[in-house]
Amino acid sequence: MTDISGVPSSGQRRGFSRRARTILILGIIALIILIVSLRGIAGFYTDYLWFDSLGFSSVWKRVLLTKVALAGIFMAFTFLLLWTNLYIAERIAPKTRPEGPEEALVNRYHETIGSRSGLIRIAISALFALFLGVGTAGRWQDWILFRNREDFGIKDPQFNIDVGFYVFQLPFIQFLINWLFTAFIVVLIITSIAHYLNGGIRVNTAGRRVTAPVKVHISVLLAILALIKAADYWYQRYSLNFSGRGIVDGASYTDVSAKLPAIKLLILISLAAAILLIINIWREAGYCSCLSRLMGIRSNSNRKHIPSNIPTIRSRTLRIVQRIRIHREKYRSNSSSVRFTSFRRR
Repeated sequence: MTDISGVPSSGQRRGFSRRARTILILGIIALIILIVSLRGIAGFYTDYLWFDSLGFSSVWKRVLLTKVALAGIFMAFTFLLLWTNLYIAERIAPKTRPEGPEEALVNRYHETIGSRSGLIRIAISALFALFLGVGTAGRWQDWILFRNREDFGIKDPQFNIDVGFYVFQLPFIQFLINWLFTAFIVVLIITSIAHYLNGGIRVNTAGRRVTAPVKVHISVLLAILALIKAADYWYQRYSLNFSGRGIVDGASYTDVSAKLPAIKLLILISLAAAILLIINIWREAGYCSCLSRLMGIRSNSNRKHIPSNIPTIRSRTLRIVQRIRIHREKYRSNSSSVRFTSFRRR
């Protein structure tokens, strides 16, 4: 609206200033990204000119496609993994949160987020997917070697495996295991923070600090981490063939006699930890109830599968209590009537 003099009102000026401020901030961010990326863009274009001058532009395109595909696959996997865990953390959040010193912080968080929890979940998942997925494009050579692996026909004397495994497969497998371990560590930390903000984890409280569904969720992530670490130790055995501990490169007597048994022991410890965590999943509050809460199954949707003639424990208890009350009232009425008749006889 405008006043009599034709000057825009303060509301319009405020809206225009906010819009202009947003456009200015986005422009500054885009300019910073462009300045930071100038060197990479120059190298990217220089590589294209070099491949094109040699008549191998198709090779350049294939390499570019491999880099984009690797980054896209790892980013999509990270996004789905993190989004799923954050969704589960929200679904198994307790309805009521116990009082404590950190309750003010949690309430302020929920008041700020409000109904935008889905957008926050998508934004966090996309941000960490970008951080964890973009760097995998640099492993395109390991992926191409892994995909086009061949055997040399020569086996190493220690593990009786073809030498081609060490050249083509082992580098990408070790990278994949290390990346998975890092990704699940990030997911575990972010999921724990989400459980804390949702009230499933409490630090300063006198009651139960972690709810049963949250324990199941965290135990699943820790079990996966233990299995990934066991796989890491398993493939670390093959790296002993590249040890530089001795006079020449290769597995020395110390590596074979001391380090290799220690790695095998670490594999057993990791597997035992995973088994204990899986047992903890079954023990905490019943596997079926926690699984139903994780999958979002409501009790009302399950009632149609239960025959109506089978009463629940709660209904049985209520019926027993009602019967006790009825008998108690009858006893009181009978005793009062007996006292009244005996009084009249006297």
